[in-house]
Amino acid sequence: MKIVFLYNESEVEGKGNIDLFSIQRKLKKLNHEIVIIVRKDSSNNHQDNVHAILPSPMKAFFILPLIIIKLSTIIKKENPDVIVVEGGWYIPLLISMANITKRKPIIFVFRGLVLETLVAFHAKSFLIKTVARLFIKINHAIYKKSKFLIGTNPSLCKFYEEKLRKKVTLIGTHSIDFEIFKPLDAISSKQIREQYGIDKNKISILYSGAIEEWHISYLVDLIDNVVQLDKEGHMVQIIIMGWGSCRDKLLNLIKKKIENGVKKDVILAMPWLEHQIVPKIIASCDICVDPFLRPHPMNYAPAGKLMEYMACGKCIITTKGYSNEELVTDKKSGFIVDGTKTNLYLTLKNILIDKDNIKGMGQIARETIVKLYSSTNKIEDFEEYLKKASMTNHPTKKITDKK
Repeated sequence: MKIVFLYNESEVEGKGNIDLFSIQRKLKKLNHEIVIIVRKDSSNNHQDNVHAILPSPMKAFFILPLIIIKLSTIIKKENPDVIVVEGGWYIPLLISMANITKRKPIIFVFRGLVLETLVAFHAKSFLIKTVARLFIKINHAIYKKSKFLIGTNPSLCKFYEEKLRKKVTLIGTHSIDFEIFKPLDAISSKQIREQYGIDKNKISILYSGAIEEWHISYLVDLIDNVVQLDKEGHMVQIIIMGWGSCRDKLLNLIKKKIENGVKKDVILAMPWLEHQIVPKIIASCDICVDPFLRPHPMNYAPAGKLMEYMACGKCIITTKGYSNEELVTDKKSGFIVDGTKTNLYLTLKNILIDKDNIKGMGQIARETIVKLYSSTNKIEDFEEYLKKASMTNHPTKKITDKK
């Protein structure tokens, strides 16, 4: 089959798109032809099968006609058997208009609740909230008419089934490569730590993820707690590995803390790293902190970073929420905190007192995600669903056809 993926994600692998590029590689191994349409984020991407045509989300809301023309042209040229589309943002309306004459089968994938999140608490602008509410209504109307709806974790399926009053099939698309995201042996871990300045004598606490406005207060709390623990005599270091519009703001805050007496070697901010080194950094650290506080409705979305941490065999700290608790068992494979600075501090302190437990919890995390992955993220299940969808416009086509 030829499959087109349309996601409002970065064309740079590693920026919140594990469920796009990892699934693409596995489908290619099954001899399917994959075309990806994503957001323009880098001028260095020269992959023939990647069309980076989408602008930033806020800009896109207001230039939809131009994007529809571009997308329609690509669909006509590629002539796919099926189109896999992110359920969110303006994407459902975009594909509905661009596909109006082609009538290719469309699968909507629910992988997050960005519009709902904007309405709930992220967007400060009244205009942005109003536009988000409008597109929620438009999208729901489109979903109700769709034949093919899938959710990438149980909580998202439940959320949309209650909203739409129709079946949403659970098919996990967070196709983690366990040969890439895996624990490292002691020698390899030591080499990575030395190479990237991670103190071999300290317990390393890693934050890896986006650095946007709504992350700053959480990150500052995390840094302050690590600094306090250092002052109390604990051998600890925080590693910041991420990017976003507020990275410079965070670096300036860190700089001021150091100028005010915080030890420089307690806070390590990583430069931009190529995607292939990221799993090795994760596996070399001791404790990994979930990038998000997850208030409603973000607590329904699948926690891709947690999956990566667990696959690398790391002890995890995360917040309470539907999707997190589908993965992490408190005090067994990780720690679930309430999101307050005090609770985060006490959790970190308890971990540092019982250092021997860190590695054991990481081993349980690895075993847990491998088991969960096996039951909810089988590429064969997704492939069968793709075949079923492609058959809607080709009733005489054999379902066993790979291309």
